[in-house]
Amino acid sequence: TLPIQEARKQAFFAGTLELFLDGEEAVNFLERAERIRPTAEGANNLGLAKYRVGESTRAKNQFQLAVSRWEGYLDALINSETSESPGQFTTHQIRMQSSLSEYSVF
Repeated sequence: TLPIQEARKQAFFAGTLELFLDGEEAVNFLERAERIRPTAEGANNLGLAKYRVGESTRAKNQFQLAVSRWEGYLDALINSETSESPGQFTTHQIRMQSSLSEYSVF
């Protein structure tokens, strides 16, 4: 198994790629990333995945959760305020580490 940080990154990026492809697996990957380590960008992208599978109420909840995790997070703010189809997803993890030395190397 991968270290927690690497496993979370793998799940987040796989889910985000599925969003690009309109894949149905996006929810599964992004839920896994959120279980490993909840983040603002994970909640936002999971909200988009939920919206695409017809769970608009849960999608809105995810957008609001993303904003609560990072006040001023523009992607999630736009998604939570739109009455049309939300579409602002975050392609990369928001870096919260103080330096690259905190990444594991294998």
